[in-house]
Amino acid sequence: MLRVRRILECSGRDGWRSDPERLFLGIELEAEAKDESVALGHSHVKLRYAGRTISAEPFIKTEDCEPLLKYTRLEAHESLRGWVVFLVPASASSLELSVRPRQFLNDQATLFDLGR
Repeated sequence: MLRVRRILECSGRDGWRSDPERLFLGIELEAEAKDESVALGHSHVKLRYAGRTISAEPFIKTEDCEPLLKYTRLEAHESLRGWVVFLVPASASSLELSVRPRQFLNDQATLFDLGR
């Protein structure tokens, strides 16, 4: 099972922001392994918009989008929750999240329309 729990415009630590035209978009994910183990980490999560695909920022520290998703191998029936944070243009729209946990070599990605 894989689901998006929350989507939030995150605040950088101490008010830090890389650029006024960009924002930190945080997505809290929840994952649970079914009958077999599965690996999941920030590198398995991508954000698509306007024909672009970007990776999560693994080292951004925020005030409100913690804890960050860390690479984890879930054994059968284990679960986890964590945030992935993307640096996106403030005007970005039609966002789609692609999550491809690793279980087998050619696993299909799960897509979420974020409706932003």
